[in-house]
Amino acid sequence: MKQYAENDARINLNQLEIKSGAAVARYTAIQAENGKYVVFLDRDDMWVRKNWKFILKLRSWDF
Repeated sequence: MKQYAENDARINLNQLEIKSGAAVARYTAIQAENGKYVVFLDRDDMWVRKNWKFILKLRSWDF
């Protein structure tokens, strides 16, 4: 991910100084974001192209 973040200004990597758990990490990331969408990828997750298609479909749904 570090390589992608270095080459794409839209990607922001945040690292906590002390291990605080997933909830604190996600809350911190949400507070730091400045975009319209936030995506969380855990160590065991893989992002594939079809994920974008699914998210674009969700944008058109009225929640």
